[in-house]
Amino acid sequence: DTARSRAVLRRIQAVLQTLPPEITARILAPHWHALANETLMKRDLILVSWSSLLLLGIVFFAAYRGHCSSLWIPLLPLPAAALALAVTALFQQELYYFVIGMGGGIVGVAVDQGIHVYVANYGTMGLRRVGRLIRALLTGCLTSAGVFWLLLFTDIPGYRQLGYFAGGALVASLLLMLLVLPGLM
Repeated sequence: DTARSRAVLRRIQAVLQTLPPEITARILAPHWHALANETLMKRDLILVSWSSLLLLGIVFFAAYRGHCSSLWIPLLPLPAAALALAVTALFQQELYYFVIGMGGGIVGVAVDQGIHVYVANYGTMGLRRVGRLIRALLTGCLTSAGVFWLLLFTDIPGYRQLGYFAGGALVASLLLMLLVLPGLM
């Protein structure tokens, strides 16, 4: 974990400062790798977020031709992800950037659920057509979430965290897409 890596490196650097000036030392340790990974993860998270936002804008104007109600499709997974992150924080002592980034990408899949609900709701039968999708959407969501929930049985904390976050966010997104999205449109 990067906080411990920083602490270890600070202690080593403090000891090295006490050495005579004619002695030089270079630290070769896996701690540098952990710190570099954290920096890369933060950068990649920002890059992916902005790229997704740009592509969403392009898809919105190209595919939905400016129908403002379609903007709810990518917005509903955000509260679902926030809820899943809050629940994850209850069960995990620390949150990992990597998991949040990966989980955020996985929650992007939940937008597909919203696209199906959106298209079905714009038909002549409205909510009745959405009702016909429930079994297929529920099956797809629960099998995907179930795969992530299997990670809860591992001893690797990052995997467990991904299981809580991704599985919970997918289910919460589906519920919001089915229960809230039709009303917003």
